[in-house]
Amino acid sequence: MFQIGNRVVRRDKPGEVGTVMNVTPNVQRSPEFTIYEVEFPSGRRIIHGHRLRALYPSCEEWQRLLNLCQRASEIYFEVVSELADAAEVVAHTEFELLQRRVAAAKELRRMAQKLLTEHSAKHGC
Repeated sequence: MFQIGNRVVRRDKPGEVGTVMNVTPNVQRSPEFTIYEVEFPSGRRIIHGHRLRALYPSCEEWQRLLNLCQRASEIYFEVVSELADAAEVVAHTEFELLQRRVAAAKELRRMAQKLLTEHSAKHGC
């Protein structure tokens, strides 16, 4: 999660560098859907976290943990999608199995985010 004052780059416009002015976490504290108010040379924009990246490269451990968070989020969204698609089509026992997979993926995602946040707080990266 970016903090006020962090320098960021828009993923869709890599040449546009801005400064985080305000942070509004979403209810689940997901960095992908955290809302950032960013001051760019072209003006102030409201942008979701998944559309931003840090301006400067971070330490290798931070990058590894970030990749872990991103992969954990992808897995979570994939199994949630499977669960939604199967909602009225599969047997109850198979649906319960999918629910357990969603819970496990959610926990993996939570733990990965916690590790990244703790590392960032400890090392300032």
